[in-house]
Amino acid sequence: MISSLHVKLARTALNLTQEQVAEKSGISLPTIKKIEVTNPNDEIKSNKSTMIALIKFFEDSGVKFIDDESFVGVKVGKNIVKKRK
Repeated sequence: MISSLHVKLARTALNLTQEQVAEKSGISLPTIKKIEVTNPNDEIKSNKSTMIALIKFFEDSGVKFIDDESFVGVKVGKNIVKKRK
């Protein structure tokens, strides 16, 4: 699963507010806020279907999540970066 850090990084990379993520993903704003304030080292306390929907939203928006031995973060598709210019 992803961490709160992944969510914050993905949202920032897409240049979206919490409100926009809530609206576009169909997840409530209080849930988005709760996820983002969770300590990145703790498991997010949200139901599995919410997390799957959030991951799907970000991945469909061009974000890939990184979580390996050395790095935690996100990659953003070049087409997303070009749209922001």
